[in-house]
Amino acid sequence: MSIIHYLVWIDRDRARVIELIAGETRAIRIGNSEPADPFASGRRVDPLAAMHLFDEIADTIEGGDHIVITGPGPERNDLRKYLQQHRPSIAAHVIGVEKIGNATDTVLRMFARTYFRLSDHR
Repeated sequence: MSIIHYLVWIDRDRARVIELIAGETRAIRIGNSEPADPFASGRRVDPLAAMHLFDEIADTIEGGDHIVITGPGPERNDLRKYLQQHRPSIAAHVIGVEKIGNATDTVLRMFARTYFRLSDHR
């Protein structure tokens, strides 16, 4: 059976999940496809919308063996706390939380391959 790795990149109202199974990758988009308004600094996210986004991410990464959560802002830590409180079986597979700014799917795939290759050898 293959090991399933997930890299989650999360921002205020959207997420991308990079799935790695047996060397193959797939990108999954969750939430808004458009980035948040860069001039809306301090904009508060609706807590219900955030919970819905976290639920969608959790449903997507459920069953993953190793998970790393990334993103440019505090949402990456918020997601980890959410998983610890509401989905502890998934939180148990989170092996890291890393800061990554806006990145293309290609960059996220390369980061994921490197990150999980290093974590598999620890």
